[in-house]
Amino acid sequence: MNGKTKKLAVPAIGTVAAILCSAFLLGIPSEAEASNIYVVNPGGTYMVGDTITIPILLNPNGNHIKAWEGKILFNRNVLNAVEVTEGDFFDGYQTFFSEGIINNQLGTIINLYDLTLGQGNKTTEGTILNIEFMAVHTGYCEISPYSFGVTEETHYLETPTLDNATIFIYSEYDMNFDRQINMLDLFDVAQHYGETGSPGWIHQDVSKDGKITVLDLVFIAIHYGTY
Repeated sequence: MNGKTKKLAVPAIGTVAAILCSAFLLGIPSEAEASNIYVVNPGGTYMVGDTITIPILLNPNGNHIKAWEGKILFNRNVLNAVEVTEGDFFDGYQTFFSEGIINNQLGTIINLYDLTLGQGNKTTEGTILNIEFMAVHTGYCEISPYSFGVTEETHYLETPTLDNATIFIYSEYDMNFDRQINMLDLFDVAQHYGETGSPGWIHQDVSKDGKITVLDLVFIAIHYGTY
């Protein structure tokens, strides 16, 4: 289990409320410098149908982090969330983790939180969440943390600063990834004309039939000028 202690099963709602009340004592702000929660752009080139794992990191900025809570907003027209998993931030501690509630119709993930049970807190940066997305359409998608809070043992710390990340989903007909479908893409496919391999072995096998033929050129021509 990658060095992590076994997670507890989610208890009844009343138990959850009791645990959260003890971890998130309201109304007593801290004067410590704000921590930072930010979304990591994974880099790479992604197209419709690809899965993308997006890490969310927390930098305590010298604070002693006992627990965190928050929500995520994303462009549902470009990405759909598939799964949320706990990061390595609290590795070595027994934790109470909520993977949240995914709503791909609204483009939100809510009810996210994690806290350590028993003694101990964290002062070093780490990943609090990993979110797996499926690319469902071309275009830009901003992934934004919001309504985040962090605590130490007895009170909330200063509201953390939040940083977004934006990724772009490319069209499968954009051979050179310049965000245009034009003559250059036709030239790109034509340069591989007659080559064979396993279905979809190269990007230019647009028809995914293992052969670069006039059919691949036709696919590009049909989508010429679109995105």
